Amino acid sequence: MNKKLKVMSLALCGVLIAYNLGVTSVYAKSTNVSEKGEQAVSNRLNVEKEQILSDVYKQLEKQGKLDRYNIYKDIVESEFQARENDTMSLRSARSSGGYWAPKGMSVAYKISSASVLRIYMDKDKTQKYRNSSTVNSIGELSKYGIAFIPYGYGAIFATCSIAEYLVSSSAWKQIDNGTHCGELVTVVDDNELSRSTILFHWSNYPYADFPPSGATNISTK
Repeated sequence: MNKKLKVMSLALCGVLIAYNLGVTSVYAKSTNVSEKGEQAVSNRLNVEKEQILSDVYKQLEKQGKLDRYNIYKDIVESEFQARENDTMSLRSARSSGGYWAPKGMSVAYKISSASVLRIYMDKDKTQKYRNSSTVNSIGELSKYGIAFIPYGYGAIFATCSIAEYLVSSSAWKQIDNGTHCGELVTVVDDNELSRSTILFHWSNYPYADFPPSGATNISTK
């Protein structure tokens, strides 16, 4: 009887060892596949980021405002870093942290030596903006119900020109192929000697990005 129990015990140990080896092997393969998937996503995001930065450069170059490039670059890189972090933590980039704004919103803040206004437009507002060829400034967007300037920033942004951004650009292609939602980002330096506005694809709709760390005088509408 003892001999039979010993044999059964050895057999059970063998089964458990084989099972553990199998689990370890499956886990190793799963981890390897996961790492490859994350790298692929990271590579795709980097390509998308570089395309957007290239378009930002071209838009600023047309305005003669390349001195604002680094501010826009920081905004873009911050957004893509958040999207990559969300991906690596197994959360969808579309559910990343930010203001819940299915109907769009405006976010204004100060950072470095400039004031920044980010106007998030849902699909309907983006189409209105695209079709409103008579809109010449940020302040006029309110006439069409497209966007409103947050409290405390009207005097800074109301007269900023945006007429030239109604023309075709690669940003419109990204918008048409993506969420169909656009974002306008206007930067005004402290002396109001340099103003610029860039059109982006609001890829993270319906979430509007929180202002970056270090931002002050945050106001939303």
